[in-house]
Amino acid sequence: MDLGQVRLLEDEAAADPSLKEFVRDMRTRLAPGKLARHEVLRQVFDVYGEALVCRLLWERLGGRLRITKIPETSEPGPDFACELDVVRQGRTVTLYFYLEVKSRDIVTAPQRLPEMMMEALEVEIELERQVGEGRRIAMAEGVIEPYRPVGDAPDYDPRSVRSPIEAIAGKAAGNFKGAQFRRGPTFALANLLRLPLPQPTPTSTGYSRMGRCSHLRRQQLPKRVSRSQHARSH
Repeated sequence: MDLGQVRLLEDEAAADPSLKEFVRDMRTRLAPGKLARHEVLRQVFDVYGEALVCRLLWERLGGRLRITKIPETSEPGPDFACELDVVRQGRTVTLYFYLEVKSRDIVTAPQRLPEMMMEALEVEIELERQVGEGRRIAMAEGVIEPYRPVGDAPDYDPRSVRSPIEAIAGKAAGNFKGAQFRRGPTFALANLLRLPLPQPTPTSTGYSRMGRCSHLRRQQLPKRVSRSQHARSH
């Protein structure tokens, strides 16, 4: 989640009842409970994704668009009912439609997320080990691979472009249900923030890894390096 966007949602929630409901829902889900932390964050991200979609639409369309959250029931249905004022032949008319928003998660998320957390912990342990040895610069590498299956995955190719496309298509086919589109004109929106697409940058070996994953590593590493240098100086 983008903390800058979270702050915007919290700030604007003070004057917007709809955003206030999103923020309240996220805070409620973050309250201590029995679920594992990664499961809690998955639920929070789903709410965050819906809030981002609504905020973006309001930002683009202003007061012409009204969005109402549809309460969840046992019957499948869309997430939002929308009313949009448009001008046709010199007079204002209102269009009515629905939105179904899905935030796509990483491949085999229930099993893969704990595995990724352990991998991240191993990186932290390695950094701490190097700092404990007195190294002035501590370095360790971690890879964020949202399309990697759980386990050893010998057939997994991080440079594949086809695999991400197949994964996204499979998730869309499995999560959007026909019953969610029966109330009227309905738009399906898929949030792919957790599934960044590979960057088609030619390299000597084909395609580069996902740029966003590499960028995250570059951002995290200097912070740890700075910390180790500080520990060394004291």
